[in-house]
Amino acid sequence: GPDSGTRRGGVSGWDAKDGVWVGVGQTSGWQGRRGRDMGRWRSKDLKAWSDQEVGLPVAADESRSLNDWVEYYDMSGYRVGDVWLGMLILFHTDRSDPQWGHPTIKNVWMKGTTDVRLMTSRDAGRSWQRVAGKQVWMPHHEQMDGYDRTLYPSRSIRVGDELWLYYYAVDGDHMGWKADNTTYYKDRMPITRTARAVIRFDGYVSLQAGDATGSMTTKPLHTSGRKLAVNAAAKGGSVRVEVQDALGKALPGYALADCIPLDGDGISQSVRWRSHNRLPPATAENPIRLHIELKKADLYGFQALA
Repeated sequence: GPDSGTRRGGVSGWDAKDGVWVGVGQTSGWQGRRGRDMGRWRSKDLKAWSDQEVGLPVAADESRSLNDWVEYYDMSGYRVGDVWLGMLILFHTDRSDPQWGHPTIKNVWMKGTTDVRLMTSRDAGRSWQRVAGKQVWMPHHEQMDGYDRTLYPSRSIRVGDELWLYYYAVDGDHMGWKADNTTYYKDRMPITRTARAVIRFDGYVSLQAGDATGSMTTKPLHTSGRKLAVNAAAKGGSVRVEVQDALGKALPGYALADCIPLDGDGISQSVRWRSHNRLPPATAENPIRLHIELKKADLYGFQALA
């Protein structure tokens, strides 16, 4: 993968717009910027790589308290459909004690924990946007000796209807040696393990509704797919879909009252209406909107299949 000083940068995917391979990862030279951030590299042949571009600097609203100074430690980026997904590792550095600083390199702090936040990009890693704000997606263990007190994930692997995520886990803080060359842990050294997390396919985030009914409406869509399928967990609840015109008016036969409620749990459940089992044509000139109603359900996504 790209070198240019990145710690664990890898090839993230193909940027068809510019005709280059793209890699993301930790930048070099971050010491001068007083904290780790994320960069982007480009290559046409997977051999020669461009100089780094800082694609994700640390945001101004991240914590800057001495015992929780946030740095962007690393990020595994890869394509998920038309979107690039980034698993951003946040390094919560503790700068409250001079002993936590690097013994020879200024502005490098070593003690802290890591957790993971989801990011997305629609321009092949040139810019990144948060998913669900600053919400932690993959938390670290709260106990000092928890098996994944610090964790470092990579990309997920599909196994049936699940995504398996193998990750590097350490049962201690990001701290082996103090600045005076003594060990941080007096009676042990942290152990590194490989751990596995499992979620449903495309189950990174969901819209959730409890006893009170919730709903969402898409922007105008055009698609060649005519079979609507949803990824949802609705046992004991329901999911219904109304198809609207671009102005938000229900199309005949596609109102919420016409939809046969979904009450199962599956990654590709077919949506049907009493007189239709396919979406109406949705072109750029005549797009449609989907109005989705949830009760006691989690909606992970939807897709229009051929």
